[in-house]
Amino acid sequence: MRLNRYQNVTLGDYKIYDSKQEKVLERIKTEILANLTEHINKGTWFLFWGACGTGKTHLAHVILKQAEKIKVRHVILYAWRPKVEYKQAVCRYITAPELIEYSKIRIEDSTKVEELNNIKCCDFLILDELGIGYNTDHERIFLHTFLGFRYDNKLSTLLISNLGKRELQAYLTAPLWDRIKEAKWFAFTWESYRGRR
Repeated sequence: MRLNRYQNVTLGDYKIYDSKQEKVLERIKTEILANLTEHINKGTWFLFWGACGTGKTHLAHVILKQAEKIKVRHVILYAWRPKVEYKQAVCRYITAPELIEYSKIRIEDSTKVEELNNIKCCDFLILDELGIGYNTDHERIFLHTFLGFRYDNKLSTLLISNLGKRELQAYLTAPLWDRIKEAKWFAFTWESYRGRR
């Protein structure tokens, strides 16, 4: 699912007003978009971090649009033999506060449980607003379990946070923080576009 605001965004729509943006945009083109199929098949993780209004969600939706067109490799057992199939990538976008709401569902609510499993198991996930919440033990354990599953199963994930490195480290469990160190990090360290208008 894409946010309406970002339904039709392109790289060309992204407003550049700082030289640091050009460097990050070039990295996104060469390190993510040029190899997105490979990244999704390998389960690569990415982290966009920086202040509000710097274009993290905009660029994430550009990546999401491309990911939705990809055919990904699925290995299934057929008569006890592995069979490789290529299927349309299943991609999802959700904010961390929305995801954490799923931690409150009852097991009897099969529709919500199925929705959560679909998000947890999708080929490519964008998890936005990581770090927004009450930072309770419940939230931390839920995120640890959810993201740990994606890490262990090599499911490609793009995390987006407005927190700095120290705040993000304090927000996450130590094992999860250690795993996120393997992600490709992109620092959005320029002034908010909204503040310039």
